[in-house]
Amino acid sequence: PYNWEVEKIRQLFGRCGPVVEVRAPTWQDSGRLRGYAHVDYSTPEGRDEALKMDGIKVAAKGRFLKVESAKSPGAPSKATTSTKDLVGKRRLFVKNIPYDAVEAELKDVFTKFGPVRDIRVPTSFGRCKGFAYIEFGKPDALAQAVKMGAELRGRKLVLDADT
Repeated sequence: PYNWEVEKIRQLFGRCGPVVEVRAPTWQDSGRLRGYAHVDYSTPEGRDEALKMDGIKVAAKGRFLKVESAKSPGAPSKATTSTKDLVGKRRLFVKNIPYDAVEAELKDVFTKFGPVRDIRVPTSFGRCKGFAYIEFGKPDALAQAVKMGAELRGRKLVLDADT
């Protein structure tokens, strides 16, 4: 939960084993947690016990926690890459977009895969939230984009079919 503090996370996950470190990024403006954390254990058994906590309810509102192993920085994402999963889909979910990106830049990147019907860039306080939705005119354009991958300003974009 966003209103927790690092010590609360350490206390909850400390039940699973000795915690070495808790890293929980916060928002610059409010200091509140961003909604995720990394918990390092001194033993693999602690990590394994923590992974069993996936889906538990916490806090007054009964929020569900998603607990999963951390991925290494260069590891491929869980993006849908199976062409079978892309059949008939035309809307692409794009992550890792620079916060100051604009629709025109995205259009330039994605029109090489096929006609772009619509681009939606969610914003907060006048800037991109770091993700966008690209709707192609043809389903094969989405499959091509996922297969080929894309970059914007040297950043590798994370692509997946929108569900």
